[in-house]
Amino acid sequence: MHRTHDHASLLNAFTNTCYRVTLPAITVDLHLADEPPALLASQDWLIITADNPQARRSSDQDNRRRREQLREQLQQYRAFMYPSLHVAAGTNWPNEHGWLVCTSGSDDLGEKLIQLGRHYQQRALVAYSAQTALDRHTGKPRNVIELLWL
Repeated sequence: MHRTHDHASLLNAFTNTCYRVTLPAITVDLHLADEPPALLASQDWLIITADNPQARRSSDQDNRRRREQLREQLQQYRAFMYPSLHVAAGTNWPNEHGWLVCTSGSDDLGEKLIQLGRHYQQRALVAYSAQTALDRHTGKPRNVIELLWL
């Protein structure tokens, strides 16, 4: 597959995925290009998975093994982390399991997560920054959930 087409296909797949995050009192559905709910809007975070390296379907057993390794590595960072389920709409792609990890208050946790994403051969992470950004069309402050290509 041509790289450009591959990138466009992946972007479409990521865009059409619901990132369902289980917080202590509520479950929230997150989508790329949307603003997060208020309870997640005040801090920086990344969503990471170890499932299906290089966007190629792996066996359930391999995904479970990688998932457990990722969870153990993330726990060493002692960051707030919440389980996520990534549900691809309108496809037969399997649900992926991951973690929303809060990166606010750490100078290097975001970089560590990027390195973990690369280690697990992920193509991208889902990212949010609470830093005020201006909407390029309206010029008004707007922070949205974005894709961070690896």
